[in-house]
Amino acid sequence: MLHGVTLGEVEEIWYGSDQFRIQGWIVKPPEFANAINHDYPGADMPDLMRGVDEMLSRGYIDQDNLFVYGCSGGGILTTYIVGNTDRFTAASANCPIVNWMSATPTGSAGP
Repeated sequence: MLHGVTLGEVEEIWYGSDQFRIQGWIVKPPEFANAINHDYPGADMPDLMRGVDEMLSRGYIDQDNLFVYGCSGGGILTTYIVGNTDRFTAASANCPIVNWMSATPTGSAGP
């Protein structure tokens, strides 16, 4: 089932809290950043919609009460989603960078 798929490197971590020793996992997705290079957020939306469709087909979510939320990169994706589909009842786009020119100190998004 995973033939030809490169899985991300998994790293186990442990850290302390006031009362407990907590276990965590870091999963590093291979080539993830490059997969959306020069095509963000457009390349992510079909993947996200397929995930929504899968959850709908399993009966986990109500198609008449879909909500989308995102912050930072997810906020950008949220604004893209609401501009390209009316499937969601409400959306919360938090802290998206919607003006790339003002997001860089030189006023240029390019190298």
